[in-house]
Amino acid sequence: MKTEDKPVFFHKLDGAAVVLASKTGSYTQHDVYQYSDGRLFAKVGGAFVLLYNSGMTSRDGLRILDHAGFKPQGTKLGYMTLEGE
Repeated sequence: MKTEDKPVFFHKLDGAAVVLASKTGSYTQHDVYQYSDGRLFAKVGGAFVLLYNSGMTSRDGLRILDHAGFKPQGTKLGYMTLEGE
């Protein structure tokens, strides 16, 4: 399979970022990506962490402190998506 034939599941949102707070007291800034189904994720190291509208994430002990560069909305299941999508 050629590189250009590989499916792309995560698309980086230009200018979008979140600040995540860990339970150990560290605060880190991360780029935001949109998955092919519309859900929003933060790239943390080599992994993608799901963002919830409640301010929580899919990683235990990691929560959303702030965000910039996008307007989020929540789905019925609580996932964070872009406003109007």
